[in-house]
Amino acid sequence: MRMLHKNYHYLVLLLLLGVFFILSTHAISEGDTFWHLKNGQYIWQHKSLPDADPFGLTGEIDPWKQITLRGFWLSQLIYYFVFSIGNTAGIILLRASIITGILIFLYWWMRKSGVRFHLTIPFLFLVGFNLKGIGDRPQIFSFLLFVLTAFCLEQLRTDESRQFRKQFLALPALMLLWPNLHGAFVMGLALIACYSIGEMLRYWKDSKQSYFVWRNAIIYAASVGMTFCNPNLHYWHIYAWNLRNDYHTAFVMEYNSPAKAFLLGDLNLSFWALLITAAILIAFRLKHIPIAKTISLIFVGLFSLKMQRVTTFFIMLTPLTVSELSLWIDNKMHMFYKYVSFVFIILSLYMIRIDKDKFFDFYNLNEFPVNAVKFINAEKPSGRLFSYSDWGGYLMIFAPDYKIFQDNRFLCNDLFFIHNKILTGENWEKFLMAGKFDIILIPTKMPESTNPFPLESELNNSNQWRLVYRDYLALIYLRKGSANDRILPNY
Repeated sequence: MRMLHKNYHYLVLLLLLGVFFILSTHAISEGDTFWHLKNGQYIWQHKSLPDADPFGLTGEIDPWKQITLRGFWLSQLIYYFVFSIGNTAGIILLRASIITGILIFLYWWMRKSGVRFHLTIPFLFLVGFNLKGIGDRPQIFSFLLFVLTAFCLEQLRTDESRQFRKQFLALPALMLLWPNLHGAFVMGLALIACYSIGEMLRYWKDSKQSYFVWRNAIIYAASVGMTFCNPNLHYWHIYAWNLRNDYHTAFVMEYNSPAKAFLLGDLNLSFWALLITAAILIAFRLKHIPIAKTISLIFVGLFSLKMQRVTTFFIMLTPLTVSELSLWIDNKMHMFYKYVSFVFIILSLYMIRIDKDKFFDFYNLNEFPVNAVKFINAEKPSGRLFSYSDWGGYLMIFAPDYKIFQDNRFLCNDLFFIHNKILTGENWEKFLMAGKFDIILIPTKMPESTNPFPLESELNNSNQWRLVYRDYLALIYLRKGSANDRILPNY
């Protein structure tokens, strides 16, 4: 009977993991993916990190944005190797595998903490529901490493052995690796700081714990010190300081607060559910929750309320919340959570049904100008190309003969202003003439709108430009009186 019960648990877990693996195999939709791939290709081919922009038309870069070229090198190499072996399918499968791996580890951590099986299921669902929409950027590695860091810190806090353990080296190793993958290693440093404060308060309350407090302090210091082995660390400091006043962040949803995102129609259900749960726990069981856990949940939770980009890091702390919740709820609620877990399994299967056309979408690049780029590669128009910034990364990979004026790296704010002014039709002729552009590639609609960019109307009314290509997504214009006159009679 016990074996049957255990097998039932495994079946339910595998079903949930399988659902979220499948849901995570949606098509690539972020243009950032491709410039990361291209940078990885450059690093591998040149065996060095770029000092200047190798793909930009002007080569202009704001000095404090140098980290964009150098700060993700290891994750970019991983993406490039996976892409070179498995194309876009490899990238998507890598994403789904990392997400599933995070869910498996969170489940194991919660069970190791004594959480009942049926209580883990609804919370795994909330985590999976949040992660399934993540795109293909280096931040996904940070989510994984943040979970591992939190686990290592919890293990150190609860370990009262006076013997050296090899596991003690895990945290410094993570902090040595992380800065080479993504800039969110600062979240790991913040978490270490939270646990350090917790350890100091622990020592203040009970001096008998001094051995463990000092042992952990040495490991924390070693872990922080490991980040200084990264030669690009000073670039991250400069970037973080200047990002506060960066113009383009106002246009990026993930830099807004979750409350503002909610008002704009983007409800992060997983985040709010876990935040409210943690807030209730802290309000009613503050004296019973370890200080380090409390400080970590409060800090990351408050930071998440400021910036949507941080919400997933708070969600990664689910085991800290659920382990305390399991100690609080009455054992009589066990059957209640058994039924709740069943409901969440049904919801997972329902999500498969409604998203059935989106998964295993390995080669669907409908968010990008696939056919327009095929046209450009076939006709090979001459001159400089002005293109929509969201497509810059895609063009780096699939139209490598053309340098990019602007892309989602936003390396130069002045170029970002010019790019936006051209699209809105403000002094567009002056800017296009000054940039010596002979080719224009823009979308048929503005993002989140059915209306075209004002530039389209200006070009259609101009006697200097000819529309040579149009599909449901993209428009291509060529300048008259240029080397491209050979192409114009055909269209």
